[in-house]
Amino acid sequence: EAAAQTAVDEATGKHVLIQQLAEQIAQLTRDTSALSTDLKQSGARDESVERDAKRIEDNFRAAREQLEVAGTSAVLGEALSRQRQSLPAPSQLRKTLAQLEDKHAQIMLQMLQHDAESKRLRNPEDFVAELASELTREQAAEIQDDLLQLALSRRELLTKSINLHKSFVRSLTDLATSYRHLLDLSTGYDAFLAQNLLWIRSAPAPGLDTLASLPAEVRYMIEPSRWLQVPAALFAGMLNSVPVKLLLLLFVVLIWKRRHLYRQLVATGDPVGKPAADSIMYTIRALGLTLLLALPWPLLMMTLGWALVSGPDVSPFSEQLSPALLILAPTFFYIQFFSVLCRSGGVADRHFCWPGKLPKLLRREFSLLKITLLPAVFILLLAANDDEGMSLAGVERYSMVAALLIIALFFYRLSRLLMQQSISAKMHQRYLWLILTIAAPLLLAVAAFLGYFYTAGMLGGGLLQTLWIVFGLSLIHISEPTRPFTLSRMPSSA
Repeated sequence: EAAAQTAVDEATGKHVLIQQLAEQIAQLTRDTSALSTDLKQSGARDESVERDAKRIEDNFRAAREQLEVAGTSAVLGEALSRQRQSLPAPSQLRKTLAQLEDKHAQIMLQMLQHDAESKRLRNPEDFVAELASELTREQAAEIQDDLLQLALSRRELLTKSINLHKSFVRSLTDLATSYRHLLDLSTGYDAFLAQNLLWIRSAPAPGLDTLASLPAEVRYMIEPSRWLQVPAALFAGMLNSVPVKLLLLLFVVLIWKRRHLYRQLVATGDPVGKPAADSIMYTIRALGLTLLLALPWPLLMMTLGWALVSGPDVSPFSEQLSPALLILAPTFFYIQFFSVLCRSGGVADRHFCWPGKLPKLLRREFSLLKITLLPAVFILLLAANDDEGMSLAGVERYSMVAALLIIALFFYRLSRLLMQQSISAKMHQRYLWLILTIAAPLLLAVAAFLGYFYTAGMLGGGLLQTLWIVFGLSLIHISEPTRPFTLSRMPSSA
């Protein structure tokens, strides 16, 4: 690079063709140097990926042997749970493979371009003549020697660059092969663990020792030295990430406009029930405004989780705290959405015309769920993601039990409210729904208390999503007999 820059400096003040060719050589030198660095990093990445694949393959083989020989145990279950958490995310591996394919195509295109230029430079005299074709004979003769020397230098550099590109293409191919092998191994091991961990304890059965260790675990979780790292990590992430800045700006705009959005939401209900003015578009617009009103605080939670791992130096605690916030944000949004849905003057009140005080009662239940479930799930996720310090099995156990009990209580109270309004439902269907919404979370709470954390966590997450869907369908069922009939909204019956 120093020699190329020297050639550029020496070309200063000379003919413009000499300066341009010298600058092109300098740029090619810089590109070749950068490509050489990328080649070394690619080789190092390939070795790292192969080590990860070897580790997962060894763990896979050991897990099979342990399950066949020793059977299930709490110690093995906890170890396998940690291994599953440490597996690379398949989506990230596929993203990396796509990036490698793009890089491969880019390098191939550059190599073809350099090869074409190298063929032009096989006869340097013809290349120089073509380059100076628009000059007079005297001008061309004056700069011919300098151009010829630069052309020879560029030809030599292009040959080195083409060879380097070929090496890099081979390295990228090897690296992509290693990543595909890692993806196959990790997905296979993940499927094996998912199948077997459901029946393995993640922690020993509860006893006095689990209660005795709980105060120490709580003190570790609230250790000030860990939490004091968070403000600096957030500030660094905000400065370092453009998407984080944009999301924070969106949060500020939504908070600033929330009163205006609420007034628009209330206004969409004015034409409801008036045949001359009513339209389904008012309800669709009201649902869109409900989404915007529910979005700000879950959006902030997600943005903070993203900011924690967007800085240049990410601490271990930030890596634990970030997924907890990112996983919790969708649940927060669901609760917020249903809470805003039941707001006075909102969709439930003005558009669906739910009877009596039902919207107000539902909003109260969602507010109670928000202040009880979200902290319990946050503590659970934080304890489950902690791999650096002491075991937090006690905190994980009791926070999971608390979260499942809160879910059971919420859906019990919710079911009682909905049953009072579901006039068309048969009595045995009502009580079947009531039993299912309570019994399933309670059974999973018992499983979590006995140490089956993975079982309770996996089935509990699926159960919660199912209950949200069923609850949404129940709301539609309630809305059917209470929605005002208008010609513009309802199809005519023959």
